[in-house]
Amino acid sequence: MSEPSGLAGLVAGDVPYLTLPGLDAQPGVVHAVFTRHGGVSRAPFSSLNTSRAVGDSPAHVAENRRRTAAALGFSPDKCQSADQVHGSRVVAVTDVTGKAPEAACSRVPEADALITDRPGVLLCLRLADCVPVLLYDPVRRAVGIAHAGWRGTVAGIAAATVQAMADTFGTRPADLVAGIGPSIGPCCYAVSRDLAEAPGPGYRWPASALQVRDGVHFVDLWQANRLQLMEAGVPEESVKGCGVCTSCNTGDFYSHRAEHGRTGRFTAAIGLR
Repeated sequence: MSEPSGLAGLVAGDVPYLTLPGLDAQPGVVHAVFTRHGGVSRAPFSSLNTSRAVGDSPAHVAENRRRTAAALGFSPDKCQSADQVHGSRVVAVTDVTGKAPEAACSRVPEADALITDRPGVLLCLRLADCVPVLLYDPVRRAVGIAHAGWRGTVAGIAAATVQAMADTFGTRPADLVAGIGPSIGPCCYAVSRDLAEAPGPGYRWPASALQVRDGVHFVDLWQANRLQLMEAGVPEESVKGCGVCTSCNTGDFYSHRAEHGRTGRFTAAIGLR
């Protein structure tokens, strides 16, 4: 196993992970964005792959999921994941009991964001370039996590998660603390001219999230999601990013684009103690 490169916010240990600015100062909430280090998977999934959908050994995935949960003080049967489809569906998690421990994480079908106000539940999503958006309401004591690739961003998944927390828990967007985790950055996310100019019905990339360099269009998914959260009512000063590009850092993170689709998925997670 290669050693992590000393990224800011990296928590040392057998299963290293990043904590995000803003969220790491909040008592009673636990969160992490795991790297690709500290697991048992073999190349090309080396080593902490947590996705069953990429061709890795199911036994290795189960052990890796156990390790990520344990690193945050949870058992696998208290973890909730989702079958991510690049959409805008948000699901409220109220209970993860009743499943077999060997399942190593329950899954919600066809959802790209999860929310809960139940202590002891760990919400987990799997990523390899898409943006993890983590939310915490310290007043109502609730958390949320969203998976925002370009399709999810265009579909408004970050704003939908804020709205779901408001509808379900009475969250006021002004109370939220938001963290934007590692994903492909504007340095590397080159897109076609069509995607740059017309990404979806009724949606245009914010001017500050679209760059053209040497005739090539680049999208800043961090900025697009930051602005989406702010438009949903989250204060600007409460939206923090880590600025880590997965495509630039394949030594520490999986990148679907940089590794040409043959790679694993790392976990982003949030929960309440």
